[in-house]
Amino acid sequence: MRTSPDKAEAIRKIELMFENITDTLLSDKGKVTIALRSRAVPPGSGSDHGHAFTTNDSKDRAREICFPGSTPQEAWRFTVLVRILELVHEALSADVVITKRDIYYRHPALFAKQAVVDRYVDDIACTFGVSRLALNVAAAAKGLVVGCFICRRGDGTGLLIPSINSTDKFRLSHVSWILVVEKEATFRSLTSSNFRKTLCSSGIMITAKGYPDIATRAFLRAISTSLPQNGFRCPPVYALMDYDPDGIAIMSTYKHGSVALAHDNAKLVVPQIRWLGIQSSALATSAAGLTESSDHGNEDANGESNVHQVQGLLRLTTRDRRKALKMLDWDVFDENGSEPQWRREVQVMLMLNVKAEIQIMEAQMGGLAGWLQAELKGL
Repeated sequence: MRTSPDKAEAIRKIELMFENITDTLLSDKGKVTIALRSRAVPPGSGSDHGHAFTTNDSKDRAREICFPGSTPQEAWRFTVLVRILELVHEALSADVVITKRDIYYRHPALFAKQAVVDRYVDDIACTFGVSRLALNVAAAAKGLVVGCFICRRGDGTGLLIPSINSTDKFRLSHVSWILVVEKEATFRSLTSSNFRKTLCSSGIMITAKGYPDIATRAFLRAISTSLPQNGFRCPPVYALMDYDPDGIAIMSTYKHGSVALAHDNAKLVVPQIRWLGIQSSALATSAAGLTESSDHGNEDANGESNVHQVQGLLRLTTRDRRKALKMLDWDVFDENGSEPQWRREVQVMLMLNVKAEIQIMEAQMGGLAGWLQAELKGL
């Protein structure tokens, strides 16, 4: 079995931890202590969905998990950490990949909820200074992809969007562009329209069904960055997102990364991604329908404005406005930040108090598919 340096180092560090635990318990030296690092979220960066934009001054936050603990909660934390380390060591030693969901269902009563496993796995990777894949732990397949390419997996398997390994090869000779779509509904609508012909001849379309998982981000980087495994191809990447704070935040995660996985960002970000739509300029034809009911305070119990919807055009909710204002404090949205267009669009969104779904483009001549084909042809 060939083991990568990162995986070998992870095995060594886990075994060293277990040796220290055993020595401490046998020598009766006192408490067993395991130092664990995690990514701290800098003030103002936001943390919605665990995919907040990362700033350059993000720091690792260290904490100690001890046994015996002074409280039942501390004892539980130690047990959770040791059991996850055991399962990771088992997977690395057997050279098999397990999912975070697999880990959770091994001991659901112990872990209580999936988020506990997710957090500890990411903290272990951060502590060891390796990617989660180097622990042989992957997220369940989530993303979808369609288009003109061939992927030859090192192990010969085929999945949804899988975790990418260095042995996987891509043939992208006919790929002229890559389109990243925010929502699954839009993805499926486009694949069932005449846009599918364009995809099959010259493009690739990807969706992570919302905020992107690691597998989708790593896959996108692998096919869009000049690497030996893709024949040193570097096709342009375009983002098609809803015109709302979440849509722009999702695009930011693809392009700039996240705080939660800052230690992996260098292997996941796609800095060349460009915003194809939709932007404020697309709202002009529908804005007239929102001139009525302009009172910002008229909202229902869920924070949704009780206004007339015109072809996907909606009022911002209280949550939307709060998120948009928070995003303006992120480094890339700063007045002197790297994304002045994003900052302007968020400001326009707040000023008009509107958001729009991608489906608003169905009102264009030829619908969304026709608009996309025209846009991509002109790039």
